[in-house]
Amino acid sequence: MGVAEFEQTGPDTFERKEFGKDAINSLNPSLPVWVPIHGRKASEKSNTINELALQLSLKGQQVITVDWHEAARDNDMLIGELAGASWIPSVGAWVVNQLKVAGFTGDKVIVAGPSWGSFVAYEIGSGFKEGDDGNGFGIQAIVAMDSPLDVLPNSFQSSNVVFNDVSRVSWSIKSSIFGSDTRSNTAHVNFEIVPPSEISEQSIFMPPMNKMLIDTVQAYFGEHGYATSYFSNLIAGMGDESLSVLNINDLIDGKTPQITVNPHKIDGTLPITLREAAGPEGTYWQAVPVKLSNP
Repeated sequence: MGVAEFEQTGPDTFERKEFGKDAINSLNPSLPVWVPIHGRKASEKSNTINELALQLSLKGQQVITVDWHEAARDNDMLIGELAGASWIPSVGAWVVNQLKVAGFTGDKVIVAGPSWGSFVAYEIGSGFKEGDDGNGFGIQAIVAMDSPLDVLPNSFQSSNVVFNDVSRVSWSIKSSIFGSDTRSNTAHVNFEIVPPSEISEQSIFMPPMNKMLIDTVQAYFGEHGYATSYFSNLIAGMGDESLSVLNINDLIDGKTPQITVNPHKIDGTLPITLREAAGPEGTYWQAVPVKLSNP
């Protein structure tokens, strides 16, 4: 777990400071702290996590990242088992312990987790809520980004994950067919990204099986990560005035956005455009916010 701070290296370029090499500020437990935590196939140096940490840092927020990629990738794909999921509770408990040692209470903690990172976010909230020193509510806020379906067997009981049960406020942003509608709806508010068509109009003449395969590949390699880049660009202020109700200050204050909440349904759709960006891993596609639409 490390503090994420950045230095500007060009007109629009930033690099993360290195621990032991660059001067990095100490954490202040009296202020909110954001914890972006990666999913199954990523790390704290992944493009989307690095960009999220950067945008939060540019807003003057304290940010720490957690790198659990070796445990997350502890999977045996030959037998179709995602054993890395068994590490999720332990990773969550470790983060809780580290935050408490640093002096943070649950009301100062906001966790943003894509994919399996959303499960770790739940475990962090649960760790602050339960136990002899539990606070009874969890953490201040959770942002779950394309919290995943259980496609392959694993030992983590994702059916137990209820975001609004371990946070004062929670948002869920679903961006692909790999995201779970059911789990997304356990957040206080949940939204679904509407991507631009990535297949030409001629795709209507494709055999249905071919089109389904293409859609699945696109979702896996692109759309599953759109929720994270969307949130980063939302923090950066992209999109029209309708998106002003989705303000990170509400997450910091533990408040639900001032929108109409639809029980058991999505609370809004998020149309996007795409743009190419550069990150530590090279170029990738980001989701760019356009507006907030009623479902």
